[in-house]
Amino acid sequence: MTANNQDDKNNKSIEKLYLKERKKNQLFLLTTVVLTILLIGSVGFNFQNKNQSTTQDSNQSQSLSGTLGQNFGGFQDRRGSLEISEFFKNDGTVDTNQVNQVQNTIPSGFEDRLLSRVSTQIDDAVKKGDITAKQGEELKTAFGISSETDAN
Repeated sequence: MTANNQDDKNNKSIEKLYLKERKKNQLFLLTTVVLTILLIGSVGFNFQNKNQSTTQDSNQSQSLSGTLGQNFGGFQDRRGSLEISEFFKNDGTVDTNQVNQVQNTIPSGFEDRLLSRVSTQIDDAVKKGDITAKQGEELKTAFGISSETDAN
């Protein structure tokens, strides 16, 4: 009988260990499922926010473009970019009247953004060979774009 009692104790001990390990595995599985759901939700939420942010930026850009197109009367191409060549006279000098006209029609709050965009477009025009580097610098000066602003 002593051997049976010992076997019963061993069986109960093994059963307790089994149940304890089973409970750990169930908790691990539950934790894994919860974390997976949170990860998927987080990725979906971030993706949705990124799309909304991109849409808002695009809408703001289109709004700015539309405003600029209406206000700048013909200084933009069909993509909403300023036609840099329109700011030069036939002799290649900067047409300050055109620059002033644009500057006077910049919507309040868009000055820095527009100057940054103009600077980029001037740099692109120089790279494409549409205007010379000297003309680019002269046009930046006319717009009041310093090399410090250009670096940003």
